[in-house]
Amino acid sequence: MDGQVLPRRYQGCLDGTKWREAFVYPCSSGQNLVTFGRTFYAAKGERVVESATPLAKNPQFQSALSACGA
Repeated sequence: MDGQVLPRRYQGCLDGTKWREAFVYPCSSGQNLVTFGRTFYAAKGERVVESATPLAKNPQFQSALSACGA
């Protein structure tokens, strides 16, 4: 959920009754940037952000992805 801290061991979650694996971008720093669906993202151990637009069009996410070095 938006604003909650993403657990460092996060591997995915239930979407209704279906298990969805996390999509993880390994960063050059050793951190992992995680996305769920088209609008949620967070680094493991950091706060989840829900984007008002798809992540592909979200400048903050694109900046985080670029800084990640994925």
